[in-house]
Amino acid sequence: MSPNTSIISNKQFLWSGFKVLFVIAFSTLIIFATYLWFPANLHYRVSEKYTFYSWEDSGLVSLGVVLPKTGPYQLVKDIVVTWPGLQERIEKPNVELLKLTIDIEPGEIKEALIEYQVILPQGKESWDAPRLASQLSPKRGFDIDHPIILELVSQVYEKGVEKSALDIYNFTVQYLERPIRAEEISSFSYYEAYLLGIGNCLESARLLVTLYMATGIHSRVIVGNTMPDIPLGSTEIILADEYWGHAWVEVTSGDRWTLADPSWAAEFPQASQFGRNDGRHLSFGEIIQEQLAFYEIYFWAADNGTLIDAKNAYLRYAASGPGGTSFQAGGEIKMIWDGRLMNAVIVWLIVTFLVYKFRKYIIS
Repeated sequence: MSPNTSIISNKQFLWSGFKVLFVIAFSTLIIFATYLWFPANLHYRVSEKYTFYSWEDSGLVSLGVVLPKTGPYQLVKDIVVTWPGLQERIEKPNVELLKLTIDIEPGEIKEALIEYQVILPQGKESWDAPRLASQLSPKRGFDIDHPIILELVSQVYEKGVEKSALDIYNFTVQYLERPIRAEEISSFSYYEAYLLGIGNCLESARLLVTLYMATGIHSRVIVGNTMPDIPLGSTEIILADEYWGHAWVEVTSGDRWTLADPSWAAEFPQASQFGRNDGRHLSFGEIIQEQLAFYEIYFWAADNGTLIDAKNAYLRYAASGPGGTSFQAGGEIKMIWDGRLMNAVIVWLIVTFLVYKFRKYIIS
């Protein structure tokens, strides 16, 4: 073999190797993008467990629970309540209230098990809904005529050019920074978030909605839960004092409503948190409505006996009973279906077929 032939062979080998590496990298990128961006449904099985135990006195125990309902970008179904006493279910605009009562004797255990399935979509989401005048009216916590807000609006609007809901979202995302630790701040107003330039999910949502209101765009602060990012078939334990609650925004963009999550845009690609759901946002409705629903079960439980425990976090409940009654709350979330995996498998099979079919061109 001549030296020139050897050089040509080496170049061909390197070129073939480069093409193989490129195909592997490009195929991996396509499969990864398919997993994260293609439309898919994620199914979760949620179990909430509440336990009363009476050490001393007999009497009535009461448990109120706030449960999610089916909405524009979520399906809640197959709710099963296992409880030995009386049950009352009350429909509210965005949630369902569950009120449970039963008499308990010393040494007895009374347990409530609530199970339901949640289906959340990944992909672009928009829907029709009324636009209310109250969504643009000044209210507590949303002072749209405050000089601070007017100054921010002047920064958003450059040379009088009207900005879209997406433009204002991008401005808010870039203006606020996430704190290093979430517990460093707690329930700041939009004004405090503006002054400090930092905010968690609720502060970011409040500031964004205030800017939307000041510019005539209908919007509302939404509170709910973020479902854990866990593999198919695995389970995440829910602790009573664990807070995975989250806040984001629903806003009108064009002729329809959609989602905007300014705080998660600091952790994920900014474009992925506007106009789409990632299969993890479970809504309990507008913040004021969710709070009113919680207060209803809170005061109902308190009126029925001595309040033992109440949480408005990932689990939303209030429990009361006679003196000497202990109470525990917890649960688990299981991923029972992940449509993203099916998308990835289908694309992987297509890519594998194409690579096999054109293998001579790749390695030649």
